[in-house]
Parts: sequence; structure tokens; C-alpha cells
Amino acid sequence: MSGCHVVIAVYPVTLRQPPDWPVGPLPVDILDPRRPLVADRARRSTYYPPRTARLLYGTDAVPRRWHQVMQLVVDGVESIAAEVLLAQGNTGLLAIHLRATTGTPLDIVRSVARRWPDDLAISAERCVPGLAIETIGARPYTVAFTTERPMPQLYRHPRYLHWPHVDQWLWALASRTGPADHPPDLLRDTENKLRLSADWSALVLRDGVAFVGTRVDLGATDPFYGSAVGYVRSIYLDAVLIGQLQLHGIADLEEQLACTVIDTPTPASMSHLERAVTDFRHRLWWQHLSMHGVPNDLLTAHRQQHRLPERFEQILSEVQDFNQSVRDAHNLHAANAALLFSLATVPAGIAVATLQIVGRTTLWTYLAIALVVTGITAALLTTRTGRRAIQAIRRPN
Repeated sequence: MSGCHVVIAVYPVTLRQPPDWPVGPLPVDILDPRRPLVADRARRSTYYPPRTARLLYGTDAVPRRWHQVMQLVVDGVESIAAEVLLAQGNTGLLAIHLRATTGTPLDIVRSVARRWPDDLAISAERCVPGLAIETIGARPYTVAFTTERPMPQLYRHPRYLHWPHVDQWLWALASRTGPADHPPDLLRDTENKLRLSADWSALVLRDGVAFVGTRVDLGATDPFYGSAVGYVRSIYLDAVLIGQLQLHGIADLEEQLACTVIDTPTPASMSHLERAVTDFRHRLWWQHLSMHGVPNDLLTAHRQQHRLPERFEQILSEVQDFNQSVRDAHNLHAANAALLFSLATVPAGIAVATLQIVGRTTLWTYLAIALVVTGITAALLTTRTGRRAIQAIRRPN
């Protein structure tokens, strides 16, 4: 096969410490025959607005992104670079740029997805040795790009006879499946296809996004594909990273909500959750990334695949409902406390008024009135209203 390809595996990670790598995103060559350039931090910051750029690349005072160029071959797959994006504390994303020395990009994405035996599966620890990884989260998300030709037919069942080969490869690379892994539904599984131009298309699915060239790659003299692979490894990867941060952020909020409702349903815990929701909305929950169309289209398709808008609306609704119930319970508790205070103090107030009316009093008078007040208070507390108020005060929230 001829052409070019690259695969990027994106892992959610927690590091023990930031990496001792060069600061900033990976500088990627945009091999445009007319105007070659390097997509470094300064140039990418002109593509995205300041708020997005600060999250993706950090600042000189607060670095968030590190990169490392490497050349490590693991089971026929070459790790050519790695990037770390720490969105909050030591938690963030690890992106590993991969290239096949033998086989096809489909072999790489299937290996990343662990559809091969364990001894052939690609892992972050093997591809980036020495990184102080504390934990690795869910399955990695993959970004795949290829212009290789010829593209053989992958699905040979008669139902796929009229399915274009380019669309077959889009599906296979985005879903990380081969012909024997999962039979696709042509109507349902390709609805998020993005027709980027006459030269290439993209498909966003739950576990990956694929970019496939739709014509022959002319190599070093090609007027577009040299730029396209650079776009995928830089600004389009950045859009995927934002989508992954949103995905993992919403998953964390769902976990916090479950713990708050089940374990510690108190006003303090709800206030903590509200602060977490506000922080997520201000830092990550952006509808648009750039004035340019493709990153916004990628983010929109990614959000639809994971139903992020619906999930976030559900979180907001549940927080509002639970917050109202907690506050109602708190108000009821305060009302019951006021009722008990009234039941205990009103008879005493009547006794004081009685003593003022009587005028001259003796010790026996005080004792008699005290006994009467005690009896009245006890009688009031044993009424249905008094018992319910006492039970409400003693019942934990």
C-alpha cells in the first residue's frame, strides 16, 4: 500500500508528577508545497480563541501541555511522539502518536482497542516508558488518518456490495473493528460522517474518529495530504482532546452526584457538587471552539455520540431537584425546632405573667406554678404535633 497514515491513542491518565519534557504541544510540520509551516503553540493559539488556547496549551506561568519526540518500535508499531495535557492537577490526557512499520492503520487501532491477544496489544506503558503514570482510566480514544491505496474491500457480505471502500475504512478505523468483529449497520453507524472536502472525509464514533483520503495520494508533491496529516496531528487532535475532557468531566460529575445522593445527602455536600458543576461549565463546557468549521463539527459529533448534552442537562436537573429537597428538609428542620422552642417557652411566659398578676408570692407559689408549667409543657410535647416535631428534629437528614 502507498500513501501516509498516522494513529493517535488518547488515554485518560493521572500522573504522579508532570513529565520532564519540553513544554507546549507537539510541533507538527504542515507539509504544504505552497507554504510549509510548523503548527507549534504560537501558531495554534491564533487558530483557537484565548480561552481554548489557555486550556489546551497553558501559559508560561501555568504550563498544561508537554511533548516528547521519540522513536520506539513495539510489536511492529512505532511510537513517534507523545503529549500530555493536564487539565486539573495531575489528571488529564496522554496522546501517543503511532505509525505502523508493518501492516495497516487498522491493525494499530484494533491493537490499541485490545482486539489482539494480550502479547500483541499496545499499551501506554510500553509505548511511553519512563512516564510517571499513576493510573490509566477507561479505554483509549483513537484518531486515525490514512490516504493509503489501494483500499481493499473489507466487508464482503452481499449486503455491503454497494458500500464504497472509503466508507468501509472510515467505519473500520473509527469503530476499531475488523470484518469478523462487528457487522455494521449502514443506516445507523455512518450517520456522523463528515464530508470535509472532495479530498477526504471523517467519521466520528463512540471510541474513535477516522479521517480517510478519497483520492490517490501523490506523495511529496500532493497539494493537500501533506497538510492534512499535520492538521489531524495538531488542531483536529486538539478538538478531540476538548471532547475527551468534556466526556470525562461529565462522567466525574455523574459519579459525584451518585455519591452525594446516596452517601452524604447534606447541604454541605450539595454545595460542593454545585461548585464542581459550575467549575466544569466555565472551564470545559464550550459549544464552539473556533471560527473554523471542522473542529466545531468534530466536537459536535463527539458530543452526540456520547450524548453529552443530555447527560449534562440530566445532571443539572438532578442537582436542582436534590438541592431543593435538601433545602426543604433543612427549612422543615428549622420550623420544627422553632415549634419545639415555642412549646417549651410559651407556658413559661404564661407563668411569668401569672406571677406578675398575683403580686405577693411565696416559695410554695413558685413551686406550684413550676409544677403546672412543667405539666403543661409535657402535655404539649406528648400531643401529635409535639411528637412529630421531636421525631423530625431527631431524624437525620
